[in-house]
Amino acid sequence: MMLFVLKNPFYYGVFKYNGELHEGKHEPIITKKLFDQAQEMLKKRGRHHEKKIHNYIFTDFMKCGTCGCAITAEEHKGHIYYRCTKKKGSCAEKYVREEMLTEQLKNIMQKVSLPDDWADNMLNELNKEKIATAQSSIVLVNSSNEKIKTVESKLDILLDSHLEEVIDKNDYLRKKEELINKKIGLEEKIKRINNQGDNWLEPMRDFILRSRLAKKTADEGDLSQFKAFLKNIGSNFILQGGKFEFLAEFEWALACRRQAFSNWLPKKNFSELLPSSCRI
Repeated sequence: MMLFVLKNPFYYGVFKYNGELHEGKHEPIITKKLFDQAQEMLKKRGRHHEKKIHNYIFTDFMKCGTCGCAITAEEHKGHIYYRCTKKKGSCAEKYVREEMLTEQLKNIMQKVSLPDDWADNMLNELNKEKIATAQSSIVLVNSSNEKIKTVESKLDILLDSHLEEVIDKNDYLRKKEELINKKIGLEEKIKRINNQGDNWLEPMRDFILRSRLAKKTADEGDLSQFKAFLKNIGSNFILQGGKFEFLAEFEWALACRRQAFSNWLPKKNFSELLPSSCRI
């Protein structure tokens, strides 16, 4: 009964009607001050019963490199620690404090970030390559189109010769097949030129721009952005021996080997330097 009194404003002399507070004509049983104090105490009691929900940013991100189990997190004395869940049994992997893990992730992002002068140089080279490729493509396409016109002209002449019985049917069919196949070959060549011309340039440009932003992301210190960035550049994230590792995509693994970019040229065959992915 007393708890009901302490929770109901009616007992300090007011009541609500249609959402509006009114003064009552009745004698208050408790004071407004006591009512307010009671509300504060009840709020504190309620907080003790609330389940504390933690949002550990990296728990759904990594696996244990030793046993393959998921990584979980715990908080002790104001610090967050990540560890193996050990759901498959005993595992020797130890706790890693979030600050240490964050520093490793930050170092990786700084490592794959190209220096501004290198990025500028690469973007300039890409622009030159785009112009050169476009010019070369135009020349090749125009040349092929001229050859197609020549073939079509020969087909017309061949047909006239056949109709006028200048050549026999067998020679006509053989020559016609030869010319048609040549025309098809030229048309396919034009398609290849148009499809393959500079289709690698935009992905490369995107990589350079994202790499340029990597250091900025690292410096800003937003852990959710750390996680999002790393998910975009690799996979198979593990925590082993206190170290964070992952399988980086080709271009990002290459960025870690900056000497490969120091004298960068668009036509350099980087595929000889690294496989399609590399563990960092």
